[in-house]
Amino acid sequence: MGQNDSRKKLRIWEKESFSFILSLISVSIVFIFLGYLMGQYGLQMLEQKSPVTSSVPQQSASINQQIEKRLEELSANEQAATATSSSANTSSSSQQQSSTVAAGSALYRVQVGAFSQRANAQRLVNSLRELGYEAFITDGPPYRVQTGAFSSSESAQRYADELIKRGFEVTIVRPDNP
Repeated sequence: MGQNDSRKKLRIWEKESFSFILSLISVSIVFIFLGYLMGQYGLQMLEQKSPVTSSVPQQSASINQQIEKRLEELSANEQAATATSSSANTSSSSQQQSSTVAAGSALYRVQVGAFSQRANAQRLVNSLRELGYEAFITDGPPYRVQTGAFSSSESAQRYADELIKRGFEVTIVRPDNP
């Protein structure tokens, strides 16, 4: 009878062990599935872009035309001002402008953002390009998103005003500020 009792206890223990292992496996499967779902949701949130409507290409074409008109007007105004100034001022300002443009780094730029992560800067560049603006990222960190290259602060300010109207926060970067 003692052997029967020990066999009964062994069978009960085996059943309880099997039940425990089966429960442990079931709970593990549920948690793995929940982790997978949460990971997919997280990836979807990271890859999500701002919604693009069908009117964006039309808006960007319109904005590009407005910018081109304003730049042509600015160029015409600068030419008229140059023609009325004295020849000495004209030659010195021409030399100054050509040396400024030739230097490359001596141009005013419009900064639209600065980020510690390059991916965030790239998202801003993509949204600017979707709107028809040419933009680039400086070496970093911080990764600065800049657009435009202007020989005068007035031209840069006009361009910055256009971006402000589009809802961007901008800063004009002077030639002496990298």
